Amino acid sequence: MVAARAEMVYTNVRAGPNYYDPAFDYMERLVRDGRNRMKFSRLIEYLFNNQYRMTDVDSILYLPVYDKFGRYRGEDFRAAFELKYKSERTFNGFELELNGHQFLRIRRLAQLLSIPVYYFVNIGNRKFIMFDVLHVRPRFEKRYEGKKRDYYAILDVDELIVSDGLEELRTDLELLLKGGRG
Repeated sequence: MVAARAEMVYTNVRAGPNYYDPAFDYMERLVRDGRNRMKFSRLIEYLFNNQYRMTDVDSILYLPVYDKFGRYRGEDFRAAFELKYKSERTFNGFELELNGHQFLRIRRLAQLLSIPVYYFVNIGNRKFIMFDVLHVRPRFEKRYEGKKRDYYAILDVDELIVSDGLEELRTDLELLLKGGRG
């Protein structure tokens, strides 16, 4: 995201500060938000002597609700999303690797919530993979050596919703959110 904003500024530098200052403001907010998340997480661990751990859900989708007169009446929460990005060079096309511990926490959260929880994985801005965490059966295994060694949830791509491009993504998201696929 930050790289895309930087590219936008570079290609449109003649537009002047009114064009590119908002892009830099946005990038600065992202950095401040990241620092705030880290500080809050460390603060919880410090204040409670490692009794708690934190994770996040990246996005909550809701539908504004209006009465018959058009007055705002509240929100109808529809779904929660855990967002991931993978480059095309790190994605083999056959299976999706996710952090296994995080997947298990997200799935447990989904069992407690009254709305579906989805993973949304952007593969190089060309392919999009989605699934409801309660409707998949990953394999769990330790993989790799060194710093990359970790516990992974492995999902077969054939069992997931895979959208090739934005038109398919729109159709697939619409079906997913209306309960037609999962």
